[in-house]
Amino acid sequence: MSEKQSNEQVEAFLNKESQWQEEYKYLRALIFNETELEEAYKWMHPCYTLNNKNVVLIHGFKNYVALLFIKVPFWRINIIHSFNRLKRCKQLVSYDLKI
Repeated sequence: MSEKQSNEQVEAFLNKESQWQEEYKYLRALIFNETELEEAYKWMHPCYTLNNKNVVLIHGFKNYVALLFIKVPFWRINIIHSFNRLKRCKQLVSYDLKI
């Protein structure tokens, strides 16, 4: 199995000054290190994919950070448990798109 590669655009996104910088880095580490998802940069935000299909995005809004699930994989529960420990993260959004 090959080592996962971080995405340069995601690295730049995480290193920009932001009110959510700590939360972004925590969520990125959680998803990148604890899942088999590949890292991409789509719609100007970190996006994590499985078999080239979008699974989850990290997105900051004015008052909160959200994990936007596009597909609901089996390991979602572990991410939610860790997400809930962040005091300033308030929303998980799940989309089950049938296209």
